Amino acid sequence: MSIKRSSFIAPKDIHKAILQNSDFTSVFNQMPNMALVVNQKRQIVFGNQQLLNELGLDNIEDSLSFKPGELLKCIYAVSERGCGGSEECRYCDALSALRESQSKKCTITKDARVTVRPASKEISLDIKVTAAPLSIDNLSMTMVFFNDISDQKRREYLEEVFLHDTRNTLSALTMQGELLDLKGLPQDLEQDISSMKKYLGMLVDDIDGHQLLINAEKGVLQSHLTVIAVHELVGQCIETVSKAAQAASVKIMINLDDGPESLVTDPRLARRILVNALKNAIEASPQSSEITLKVSGDKNCKFSINNPGVLDESAQKQIFHRSFSTKGLGRGLGTYSMRLLLENYLEGEVSFTSNKEHGTTFDIMFPNLLSKLSNYPSGTSIF
Repeated sequence: MSIKRSSFIAPKDIHKAILQNSDFTSVFNQMPNMALVVNQKRQIVFGNQQLLNELGLDNIEDSLSFKPGELLKCIYAVSERGCGGSEECRYCDALSALRESQSKKCTITKDARVTVRPASKEISLDIKVTAAPLSIDNLSMTMVFFNDISDQKRREYLEEVFLHDTRNTLSALTMQGELLDLKGLPQDLEQDISSMKKYLGMLVDDIDGHQLLINAEKGVLQSHLTVIAVHELVGQCIETVSKAAQAASVKIMINLDDGPESLVTDPRLARRILVNALKNAIEASPQSSEITLKVSGDKNCKFSINNPGVLDESAQKQIFHRSFSTKGLGRGLGTYSMRLLLENYLEGEVSFTSNKEHGTTFDIMFPNLLSKLSNYPSGTSIF
């Protein structure tokens, strides 16, 4: 269908032109998310089948010339000015994504909060809106895709609240333990309080580790480089896993002879990586066995952690996948987080070998990040 160009082309005529493009309509209708096509005035000229299904519409023809907020029944689009006309619309990220895409002629994606009233009850939604340019028969249009992320946002919010409140409660318990130390309790109670404080510290560390992984996956984690002695870093990690090793009757043998004295890294991330590797080694080892932690390297620092266990072929192919675990459901973030933190935030590498002759060894290489440490001038050496 050829459209005679004029200053304004009616939405129904653009709709007819789109229907003539069977390749586009076929692909558009197979998309799993709700999707629209709008003209330069943001009027709807086409909608896919998923949109009709989600909104309970028989067809899109009855909604041609509507704007997206009007079709979705946004509570701010019910005024005479319609979608984009109210004061609240100035802060709508869905509208902002669409306008920015039209002005810059590129794909724009934004998370938006929208309150709709499809019947008598208001519903608050979190949606990811993607707007992208489209040209058919020399007509400039914009595709708009909607992905409902309300469940994801709700989980993230509840998770943040839980972690925040739990951390506050643990801080209060830790402080209470400190106060009890000052009261001159009998020796047996002092030992119990000391154990309680240690376990509280471990729980706080687990919660901090969970928050750290969340931030890393979101891409908002900030690394903080500093100099730390290798023996100090190793000692902190061994102390963290000592209870688990003792409970499993596993010895940890340490060899620091061939490694550097110091390491420039983020100690918080380094501890998390090495502790995860040590915990995995302990859990993979039979009782009364030994695991070894060997440090080597000159300026770069490699931690090699060996255990006598052997990974089968299936495990070796999936070991760094998120949620994969040899230990059952609800596990599988250890090796995944090791690679995520080391490679994405510390510019390091992690690899492994596993065979019957030598067991399983994870090689965790931390690079020399001295050049990125702002406190040390160029040419300084700490090794």
